[in-house]
Amino acid sequence: MKFIITKKISVVLFFLLMISNVTYATPPMETNFYSGIAKFDYKPDNSMDSTHLDYLSELYSICTFLSEWQVKDLSDPEFGGMIEDEYRTGEDRIVQTDNTQEAIYVWSRYYFLTGNAEFSKNIEDAWTYCEAFPAYMEESEYYRVWNCGWGLCCGIWYEKAYQDDIHADYSATCAQYIFKNADALPFEANPPGIGVRNALTVAWAAWNLMEYSQFISDETYELTAIQLAEKVKTWVEEDTENIQKVSWALSGGVAAACVLDVQFRDDPVGARDWADMYLINLPQYYNPEDFNPDAWILAWDSWAAMAQNALWRTTDDFSHRRLSFEQSDFIRSYDTDGDGGIPTNPSHPDNEDETWVSTYVVLMGFAALEASPDFRITMNNSEIEAGDLCQTSLEIYGPGLTTDVDLYLILEIAGTYYFYPYFSADPFAIPLQVELDFVLTEWLGLEEFYLLNIPMWPAGTPPTELAWWGGMTRHGTSDLIGNVVHVPWRSL
Repeated sequence: MKFIITKKISVVLFFLLMISNVTYATPPMETNFYSGIAKFDYKPDNSMDSTHLDYLSELYSICTFLSEWQVKDLSDPEFGGMIEDEYRTGEDRIVQTDNTQEAIYVWSRYYFLTGNAEFSKNIEDAWTYCEAFPAYMEESEYYRVWNCGWGLCCGIWYEKAYQDDIHADYSATCAQYIFKNADALPFEANPPGIGVRNALTVAWAAWNLMEYSQFISDETYELTAIQLAEKVKTWVEEDTENIQKVSWALSGGVAAACVLDVQFRDDPVGARDWADMYLINLPQYYNPEDFNPDAWILAWDSWAAMAQNALWRTTDDFSHRRLSFEQSDFIRSYDTDGDGGIPTNPSHPDNEDETWVSTYVVLMGFAALEASPDFRITMNNSEIEAGDLCQTSLEIYGPGLTTDVDLYLILEIAGTYYFYPYFSADPFAIPLQVELDFVLTEWLGLEEFYLLNIPMWPAGTPPTELAWWGGMTRHGTSDLIGNVVHVPWRSL
């Protein structure tokens, strides 16, 4: 966290701190997938109506769903592997490495966030399967590249969570496979959907190779990720419809995320400019009516959420973060039987949930749950006449982990600070009547708005420079959560 500490901010920070108390998974057959072009302006009727979720509880629910459909028979050749869905579990079942690696990622994330080892044995068994059926030995070239992307993802998060590099060689081999083979996948192919699938697959591989290069500090892999992302960037820019395309289990959101997180990783201005030019038609949701009834709509929506998270990461515009959670809420709303699983398509019944779609929303939708909440103070008018009513909105949006926080709201008047809830009775202070009904132990997964109606000073009081300051610290500590908020205003 970076701060430019002025004398004034230092004073506020001081007070804040002082008062703190081997079958196919997603089938690789070239003719067995859906592809097409989405309408960028479609939005489901109920996309804004879903209640904000307790995402840690949702993550646990997904973890238990995955545990239920893992192969547990020690004598089974596919022991430890992840069954793709809950409705094909006999001889027709599908077990494959991508599903299994996705589950390792989800279980590792849960352990990383909570320290709860409930699913550690599941992870151990899943690695047994992956070592027997490694990502880099899959049935076809693009499928190996795809799987190796997931191999890097789950390997990174397993090592982060468990501080154990026992599977580092597996990750290294996946990285080498992407390094040597991803660039050979043709973006122009016949039928055209194959080329789209390849472009989106390379985008996924490049995104993970960049994450891996940063994790192990390898410049060669970083340069390769940048080169692959540049190829994806060119593909997006060549045809304005490319960002709207879907193919197989992938949608254009992964291309957007790849370019933003790799090419514009440390360039917020460049990210905003590129997005304004080339992502204006980026879909947020995919209309089921535009595709076959069995099309993988909710998987495509997950990639759209990944794009919004990438926009948040690279531009620091929290509105994209909010949208990613709205999208995730919508996708998770199709867990209609509450078992943690979701189907591929909104039209499918609740007994046709898929393990792989359920994992997508964790990485691509409600990622980075440990990130700081967004805290804002807004005013309708920053210049207020004597006797007017000052309307101030305090807004907290903190989807993520359950956290006890202490909230501090401070009014600065001519260099003097007055703290809520005991604002000074000094005659020069504005008499405040504030009801700030914020429960400090409340889960921050909700969005709250507060109106502070402040009776203003009597006529004749000279103009005064004022400011709101606000901040949150972890309950009972001086650990600042997010940035100190400063909103200047002026009386007239």
